[in-house]
Amino acid sequence: MKKVILYIHGKGGSYLEAEQYKENCIGFDMIGIDFNEYLPWIVQNQIQSAYDEAHERYDYIYVKKEKSLRSLGKLYRGNIYALSEKTL
Repeated sequence: MKKVILYIHGKGGSYLEAEQYKENCIGFDMIGIDFNEYLPWIVQNQIQSAYDEAHERYDYIYVKKEKSLRSLGKLYRGNIYALSEKTL
């Protein structure tokens, strides 16, 4: 079974931050979602696109979001809920 963690960085962060979790997440691939925009409809599309791509390659998908996303919390909760509704 192939497992992946999608990492969503906080405002001003970088998708490269996902690297810091690799050593603690043995057995998982780690994908940092790269985005520079913070407009909800743009970020939503980028997260959805990353999820859809992972869905084609992995059996299990987990999402790790940075705590600093509180200001965008509703957006991310909505995206994560929508993703969790998909059938794998």
